[in-house]
Amino acid sequence: MAIPQWFWDAVEAPRQDAAVEVDEADVTYTRWEGPVGAPGLLLVHGMNAHRRWWDFIAPQLTDQYQVAALDLAGMGDADDRYDYSAELWAESLVAVADAAGLPGNTLIVGHSFGGRIGLEAAARHSDRFAGLVLVDAGVRDPAETVDHSGPRVGGRPVLYPDAQTAQQRFRLQPPQSCEHDFLLTYIAKHSVMAIDGGYAFKFDTDMPEVMTGVDRDRAEANLRALTLPEVGSQAAPQLVNAGVQVLDRGRSVDLRLPDLEPEQTRALIEGLAPVIGPVDPKQVSINTIGPTLGDQLLKGSLISLLVSFAAIAAYISFRYDGVFAGLALLCLAHDIVITCGVFAWLGLISGIEVNSLFAVALITVAGYSVNDTVVVFDRIREQKRALQGLSLQDQVDVAVDATLTRSLYTSFTTLLPLVSLLLFGGSSLFWFAVALTIGIGVGSWSSIGIAPTLLPVLSRR
Repeated sequence: MAIPQWFWDAVEAPRQDAAVEVDEADVTYTRWEGPVGAPGLLLVHGMNAHRRWWDFIAPQLTDQYQVAALDLAGMGDADDRYDYSAELWAESLVAVADAAGLPGNTLIVGHSFGGRIGLEAAARHSDRFAGLVLVDAGVRDPAETVDHSGPRVGGRPVLYPDAQTAQQRFRLQPPQSCEHDFLLTYIAKHSVMAIDGGYAFKFDTDMPEVMTGVDRDRAEANLRALTLPEVGSQAAPQLVNAGVQVLDRGRSVDLRLPDLEPEQTRALIEGLAPVIGPVDPKQVSINTIGPTLGDQLLKGSLISLLVSFAAIAAYISFRYDGVFAGLALLCLAHDIVITCGVFAWLGLISGIEVNSLFAVALITVAGYSVNDTVVVFDRIREQKRALQGLSLQDQVDVAVDATLTRSLYTSFTTLLPLVSLLLFGGSSLFWFAVALTIGIGVGSWSSIGIAPTLLPVLSRR
């Protein structure tokens, strides 16, 4: 059969190939120019396919659209990942649409698996995409339970001795005839890559094994929105502070919950089933953190703080004198008490709970605070030698004035990475960063405003 001219015109049409980085993986894409001001069209291929499937279709749409097609991570010429998720694939659609210069009224056209990713992207970024066209792709009711327990394929790629042998293995699934064999030949040619030891198809064979089965953000949102039944005279526990951690590449989850009765546990599992799928009762384990473990945490934290306080007092007494050591401990107590007080209020108002990271934050605050205080004390000792004709109060004023700018700059630069942790560190580090931010901010004030102010008063006695 002769290959029609429209095919050659399409595959030889002008195009721009490029790549954009999405979460440390390069996502490749092709762009075809359309009329200025025309709406955008983003083409998304199916599972184990690639953007070249659209080569003979996309150019025929450029009379009405600005068109782009991408390789999803793990497929085509895009980079592989250690973990795959619908969320990251959806983010790649946004990144390609932006990098390709597609306008805000861009439509997504998703084929098969690409339809699922398109649906995810359109739902998450309705402000970026104007609509979605599904091609041979199903839509599942969110309330429908999904069975994630089926067999997963994966493993080493099948190697072929040469490109021609690999291309001959390309066939339609399910088996069917194709009137236009030249289309299959073209797609097969661009579906094969050379690797060590031979040739293989362009997709990550480990992808089914590392696809994240549970969306943590969605599971956590559903968990916190659940209303559990009351049991007896006790009020139903609130789940606003419940946490979700995805483990085993999305095939198991760890839930941080208040103490639940069996009826409430069953209601919780049923409520989360649309998000996490069915739960195997044999694989469920429950660890209870009760008063004993809480007392151990409190005791260990207090011992750590007292030991650090004693070491700090001994050091400052050796380097300076007892008055300086007393002031340093006063500043430390001031910083620790205010930080604990803020979290006590947060616990009463919002139900925030502290853990071992909070104890680490307090010790870190103590170390930072005494470092700032020692800098001020050093400058005061220098001024006592250089300005012996002035009163101690004036010497302290000169010393504080000399260290004020340095202390403020140091505190500001320390707070910058903490702000990054607050914004991008995730839920597990958020309250740790909050405790450090409060403690360092208060510690900067106590080193400048409390210790130097009280030194002349205590030294007279």
